[in-house]
Formats: sequence, C-alpha cells, structure tokens
Amino acid sequence: LYALVARDPAAASSPVYAYESYLSFRALVAHRVAHALHQAAAALSQGRQVDNGIAIAARCIAEAAKRDSGVEIHPAAVIGSRAVIDHGYGTVIGEQVRIGSDCYLLQSVVLGSRSIRGSRGQWAGRRHPRIGDRVEMAGNVSVYGPVTIGDDCRIESGARITTDVPSGSRIRVISVLQVMTTGATTPRGLAEDVDGIEEAV
Repeated sequence: LYALVARDPAAASSPVYAYESYLSFRALVAHRVAHALHQAAAALSQGRQVDNGIAIAARCIAEAAKRDSGVEIHPAAVIGSRAVIDHGYGTVIGEQVRIGSDCYLLQSVVLGSRSIRGSRGQWAGRRHPRIGDRVEMAGNVSVYGPVTIGDDCRIESGARITTDVPSGSRIRVISVLQVMTTGATTPRGLAEDVDGIEEAV
C-alpha cells in the first residue's frame, strides 16, 4: 500500500484514499491470499493431481478479483514485495510468472505464454516470463514465453517482448510513427530534422 502511494501521484499521498478506492490494489491483496492458499493446496496434494477444495478456493478468489478489477493473476504466480499494479485493467499474469520486488505495472500488461498448446499437446518446461527486481512496465506491454527480463529494466508502452532483456535495459517501440499535420495536408515533425524523427517514433 505504501509503495503504491509513494509511486502514484494520483494517490494524493494518502494510504487511506488508495486503500478505500483502488481496485488494482485490492486485486494484488486478493492475489496474496489466493497464492497462500494455492501453496497450501500444492503441499497437501504432494504433486498429485487431485480435486482440492483449497485450490478451488484460491482460484475463486482470483476469479472474483478479476471480475471486480479487470486484473487477472493466476494463484500460482509469484509476485515480490512492494509490487504496484496501477490502473491494471486488462492485466494478465500467467501461472508460471515470477515477478521480483519493487516492480511497477500499468494497465493491460500481459505476462503470458507464446502458444496455446505445447508439443503434441504437452507442455515441457517453463512457458511464462520471469521479471527481475525494480522493473517498470508501461501500458499495453506484452511479454510472451519463457523470457527473462533482468533487474532495473524500463519497458515503455506498446512493447511486445519474446526474447530475454538484459538488466538495466530500456525498451522503446520505434516502429509506429505519430504524425502531426498543420493546415490541409502538410505533415510536420518527420521531415524537418533527425531530432524530429527521433521524437516522433
């Protein structure tokens, strides 16, 4: 809660305000409970696939949080300390995801698998991303597959990542141009100079 208030200017420096009104914060709290139940269920089943009321309860908590907040987090996902999910609507965090401490995610972040089915319908090994410590992800970022994102990375909006990202990296999307026009048809900001092009992409 205090991490959220410290990092989100809209929280008005008020833990009470954020606690009472932020559904994305409540989704993360619900995940903490669901994850604890999921771990307890896994310990009881000892690796066997059995119908387990505790596991079902964990999934029901996660589904209720998704319905209320638009944030979907699988109960098995591991999320480190002081994580912030800001806005959050449309965010999906898959089963094998591991997120480090002090990470900040905005809305519509997807941490998922690259395909629906594995080889011959079977999955072998890891299929979801691992995220390091102090990683910031802006809106509409997607990370697919057994990707590892190192510590202290900053990923700007719209990025789609399918390969590992070294620690300390900054990822920007440069393939989509924003073009301003003045008058009837004259584009500005792209042909004037190199700096203008860099700012526009």
